[in-house]
Amino acid sequence: MNLLQDYDEIENFLLDEFVKVSKNNDNMDAVLQAVLDAGAKMGYTDENMIRALKDLYEREFTNFNVNWSAFSGPSHPQISILDSVPLTPAGYRYWKENSH
Repeated sequence: MNLLQDYDEIENFLLDEFVKVSKNNDNMDAVLQAVLDAGAKMGYTDENMIRALKDLYEREFTNFNVNWSAFSGPSHPQISILDSVPLTPAGYRYWKENSH
């Protein structure tokens, strides 16, 4: 599997998990942690999940803004939560159109 497929798979997994986890929890810190823990159980590396999460934010699909300095990189991200729901309206639309 090439890297692009890996990121697509991780991004779709993150979107699915955000929807699933947020149905039972409205604490966005807990939702984020549960989703990252679920990804780790699937074998996704923290770095790949953070990169995918950053890409989803940049596409305006999530409300989790990922920042890292040029020195720290994705191994030391700062994640800001911008809303009380994990996905933006565009993110939910994309998820509905692409969920299995």
